[in-house]
Amino acid sequence: MPSKWISVIIRENKPNFNDFKDKKMNRGSQERTLRRQNTILAAKNFLAEMNKDASSEELRFIADNVGEIALFWHLIENPEEISLLELQI
Repeated sequence: MPSKWISVIIRENKPNFNDFKDKKMNRGSQERTLRRQNTILAAKNFLAEMNKDASSEELRFIADNVGEIALFWHLIENPEEISLLELQI
């Protein structure tokens, strides 16, 4: 008799693994978005600090802490694209 109740409880409380998969995929998408936003902000900060004649150490600190290094340097070379990327996020 107890085993019957146990199987009913297990069936009713069985985790839906598709929910876990969806949450994991959503979290990955959020992480990519945050990494991209961080990179855009770092590029803006880098350019602003360059205009204020920041030291190479200060600029290196900013550059060393970006999420997407290739995008960062692309934005440094093409600052007009920063506002376009901000609109896409």
